[in-house]
Amino acid sequence: MLPRVFASSIHVSPELTVIRSETLQGFDRTGRQMRLDRGTVGLPQNVDVVGEHVLWEDWADLVRLAHADPTTTASLFRRVDPGDLKGFRTDGVEMVWMEGYDRQPDGAYARLELWASPYARDPSALAPHLVRTMGQRGVPIYGDGWYLMLRSDPRRLEIVDTADGSLREWAQATEHYASENELLLSARGGLVRLDPHALPIVEE
Repeated sequence: MLPRVFASSIHVSPELTVIRSETLQGFDRTGRQMRLDRGTVGLPQNVDVVGEHVLWEDWADLVRLAHADPTTTASLFRRVDPGDLKGFRTDGVEMVWMEGYDRQPDGAYARLELWASPYARDPSALAPHLVRTMGQRGVPIYGDGWYLMLRSDPRRLEIVDTADGSLREWAQATEHYASENELLLSARGGLVRLDPHALPIVEE
């Protein structure tokens, strides 16, 4: 049984449960507790867990990607100084994130790019490539090569195929999950399942 801890979010794998609050607390299958973010300076955000490998955005003066496991001290996995790394997601096969440069007073970026790499546990094995430039940042979900972000004005869902960078859209929807041939969305008061390949490409 886990001890009582205030959680902003909870992230699980078969090997590890990670509770994010002001810190990252990990619990293995025996209930052993560990502090995972020792060695980093910022607030942990956007946590993903792959087995015993924990990755998160470290929000300080700049935003960088950090990682750790139960046997190692936390360290930075990727940094794009003087830019910020945000919107990180992984499904254990691919890692996807945004790099923002020249942050504006309203928090937007003069240049925002979507990047991807095959999943790696060692930063030296990362093989990042540019997927496409992006217009603005949102809260994403990711799965099986599809990176989804909710947009406003007008309200729509942007769907990026990370294999070729092509962009699709779906109006008046909220994302729930993504897999290779299926998206689950909330739209017009109900749940909609659709094949993202069936949507027209609006931008190559």
